[in-house]
Amino acid sequence: MAALEARTPAMSSHSVLSPLGSYTPSVLQCPSNISFVRPASEGLSPTEAAWLQKRRPNVIAALESYLDRVGIPGFNTSEYIQALIENDAGHWPGTQRWREREWQYLFAFIVRELLQLFN
Repeated sequence: MAALEARTPAMSSHSVLSPLGSYTPSVLQCPSNISFVRPASEGLSPTEAAWLQKRRPNVIAALESYLDRVGIPGFNTSEYIQALIENDAGHWPGTQRWREREWQYLFAFIVRELLQLFN
C-alpha cells in the first residue's frame, strides 16, 4: 500500500493536463467555438502561398515525369509543361486566376486515354 501511495503524487501531475482529471483517454464534447477549417473565401495565408511557390518546381518536375511515363499519344508533355511555366499566374492552385476546369479537362483526357490503352 505504501508503494501505491508513493505513486499517487506523480499521477496527479497528469491529471492537471487531462480535462477529466484522469490519465486514461476519455470521451468529451468538442468545443463549439473552435474551427480547424478556414473558409475558402479567405484564400491562402501568406505562409501557405510562400510554401506553394517553394514547392512548385518539385511539382512541375514530378508532373512532367508522370506525363512522360504515361505516354499519352498526341500529347506533348514538354509543350504543356512550358505553358504551365509561362502562364504561372493562371494555372496553379493558390493563385487568384487558377483555371480549375483546365485541370479537370486534363485529368479527364488522361483517364480516357488510359482506359483506351487497357481496353
